[in-house]
Amino acid sequence: MTYISDNGQLAYAEIKSTASDSISFMIASNEIDVGEREKEKYIIALVTNIEKDDSRRIYEIKNLFVYDDDETRFSNKRFQLSADNHSVWCIRQ
Repeated sequence: MTYISDNGQLAYAEIKSTASDSISFMIASNEIDVGEREKEKYIIALVTNIEKDDSRRIYEIKNLFVYDDDETRFSNKRFQLSADNHSVWCIRQ
């Protein structure tokens, strides 16, 4: 999804959800490609515990694809990518 941010810039968002309380979600390789290309303009909104009103949380995950010089999508401090390259587990910091 694209939108105009508060500062008037085009930005990108993916909305994800999970029934669990873990900060993990499915992601397509093209979504990762856009995230890496538009890294500072890309957010993921993740809704956890979607089936439990009393424990539902919404996370706004920014800069997920902003890597340090020695990092890649396969090795970084922000998330782990599954072997099939479609599941992301965020690392709490």
